[in-house]
Amino acid sequence: MINVNLLPPELRPVRRSALPYIVVTIVGAAVIIALLSIYTANRISVANKEAELEGLKAELQRVRESAKKVKELEAKRASIAVKDKAIKNITADRIVWSEQLYHLARLMPDQVWLKDIEVETKTRTIMVDVPDAKEGEPKTKPKVIPYQSLKLTGYALSYKEEMGVNLVGVLVRAIENDAPFSAIFRSPEPRLVKDEEFGGVNVKEFEVNCNVVVGKGMRETGQT
Repeated sequence: MINVNLLPPELRPVRRSALPYIVVTIVGAAVIIALLSIYTANRISVANKEAELEGLKAELQRVRESAKKVKELEAKRASIAVKDKAIKNITADRIVWSEQLYHLARLMPDQVWLKDIEVETKTRTIMVDVPDAKEGEPKTKPKVIPYQSLKLTGYALSYKEEMGVNLVGVLVRAIENDAPFSAIFRSPEPRLVKDEEFGGVNVKEFEVNCNVVVGKGMRETGQT
């Protein structure tokens, strides 16, 4: 059957194309997809930044703990340094005889032995400056100061005359050249006392006197 539209053209319905709707739908879908992609990318970036931030917080905590340990170690070191200084101050004017006798035993030559060790207090006279001396008056004056001396008395084997003398000289040089012992006992001065005989063997009795230098006060009075 044939249909005939008898309406005038101006009243006839206009047939519209579906293409614009399709285009709008496609564009809308594309925009939505783009926005979702941007949103997803932003969420991923935020998650990465949050993970990085947590890592930095953990690292900061480790650094703080390390800094705390360093401060504790520094405090312990400072405490030890204070104690060490206090010990040194206490022992500055004392002689640790167990240590010094060990050094002295090392220095003894063969065929030389000691019979006595004694620390004596002696005096010496030195000239000191006179402050504010008037014209014509002496600029210096004598002053008697005390000092301590280590006196070593012993015997050296001497079946030949020069042997005992040489052995005492060896002892004196050993004292002078030994840093640990000569740090306290300085300027050894030997003196031959007399010849003796033990069991048919000739020996020389000798003395060696050393200035004792211990602590600040003795440094000022014990050196020559």
